[in-house]
Amino acid sequence: MMSESKYFAKVVDGKVTNVVTVSDFSYIEQNPDRYGDASLYVETVFNDVTVRGAEAGDSYDAELGFIPPFIYPSWSWDVTKLAWVPPVPLPADAKTIDNLDGVHYNWDETNQEWV
Repeated sequence: MMSESKYFAKVVDGKVTNVVTVSDFSYIEQNPDRYGDASLYVETVFNDVTVRGAEAGDSYDAELGFIPPFIYPSWSWDVTKLAWVPPVPLPADAKTIDNLDGVHYNWDETNQEWV
């Protein structure tokens, strides 16, 4: 019987530097020449819609999980949506996955508005 792979993010100073796939955490512990300090690794998942899987470049917070680099300084991280959220919602006529014929908007960080 084949074991299911597990994913671990290497976190250095709060930043994900690498994500590895192994059969078990013990493999990281038993191979320090390849993986370095095992205490730097945090398990991550990619098959759960309630948790965001780690990617290199993400930040890691023990309470918030893995957070992608911010898009704009004014946006905030929404732990429920697992996404960056602008301070001003998209206009109702915006092009979205639910409205493919909508208007394409870009965020103007300087003026804090959609254009």
